[in-house]
Amino acid sequence: MHEIQLKPSSANESSKTILIIDPISSCQYLSDSFKKHKIRTIALFTKPLNKIDEYMRPDENFFDKQIFVEMKNAQDIAPIVKHPELSSTRFDFIINGNEASTAITDRVVGVLLPDYANNPDTSHFRSCKWSMQEALKKAGLPHIEQRLLSPASIDGINDLPLAYPVFCKPLGGCGSMGVFRAEKFDDIRQYFKANPTGAEYLAQRLIDGVEYIVDAVSIDGVHYISCVFQSLKMDFNGTPLYRQTRVIDTPEIWSRLARQAKETLTALEVKNGFTHNEFMQAADGTLYLLECNNRNSGGKGVLSIAASACGFKSYDRLLRDHLHGSLVESAFSDKQGYATILAIYKTNRMHAPERFTEIVGAMPGIKHITMLGNDTTYDASHKLSLCDAFSFIVVQDEDCNRLKETANCIFELENLPD
Repeated sequence: MHEIQLKPSSANESSKTILIIDPISSCQYLSDSFKKHKIRTIALFTKPLNKIDEYMRPDENFFDKQIFVEMKNAQDIAPIVKHPELSSTRFDFIINGNEASTAITDRVVGVLLPDYANNPDTSHFRSCKWSMQEALKKAGLPHIEQRLLSPASIDGINDLPLAYPVFCKPLGGCGSMGVFRAEKFDDIRQYFKANPTGAEYLAQRLIDGVEYIVDAVSIDGVHYISCVFQSLKMDFNGTPLYRQTRVIDTPEIWSRLARQAKETLTALEVKNGFTHNEFMQAADGTLYLLECNNRNSGGKGVLSIAASACGFKSYDRLLRDHLHGSLVESAFSDKQGYATILAIYKTNRMHAPERFTEIVGAMPGIKHITMLGNDTTYDASHKLSLCDAFSFIVVQDEDCNRLKETANCIFELENLPD
């Protein structure tokens, strides 16, 4: 157990203090945002920094204080709740920062801040992709047919009782890592032969359609919408690859997604916290939950940046408003212009990073550029996920056509191979 005490900032003058458990998704965005809001933030990590993937690893200067309590047993939270500073601090809210930490967070909040706790007996509804669909089925909401799949025993199976094609993904995966589409059972067998893994998998009936994202903050069982997005992907070597995420610009779609998200979060027994929810609208118009990520959005915070650029309230803004007694969710009528987020991957046609940012930064409507440091050059033989992105770019413009032109110009700089 050790601590990093950072240089005091203006955030320490605030009377509000929050705890974030394992803030791995968009950690710098969370740190910067809460400091801007003058909310003192303590980050609790349940494993050492060197065991956190480099893509998501926080710097030592993030947050007002970092505390490390390595958990040997997720069921035993005594080392956390008995930690001298954690047990003596009056927290105003506690956030789960990583879906894998859901069970730990639920138990810890139940001790340190029980008025804002989720039920630890239903943590699996909010962390296990299988259990999510089963909870929706029990609640009478649209759900996806599914089967559990163990790569270790694949040779003993002849087929799955599902209609093909199916979509396969790790039970605990993120960022499209390890996901694939199978047209027949032999595709599944061949994938695991080429990509040995000990991870448990979920095979689900493939829902083709339009993908949406709803980001929300829940307080005492009431769900407050931050923003609604449409996610555009391309098939790249059999893997769905994030390319563009647009802030919704149609009020009817916003209202329908917001309503479905609230019903879904209630069915999953989300009482408190941040969620990043992915839905697919099938050809018949039915909205299916793909997964509820029991945390803030990833991607270095670019969804929240895009939401704010369009006049909507980000997660951190909603929580700030709650802490100051003025919480009102985002409404479509708040919308200011149009915004989109581009995920760019490095190819042999790309400019050097410095030249790339210079060219893109001079284009109209550029609100934010995140360079991710990935230096691998990709071609048509690679398997890619969101974690392989070279850059995330937020474009916002009052003119929808000009925004589309800017996005196309940026994609031409990349020109990902077909």
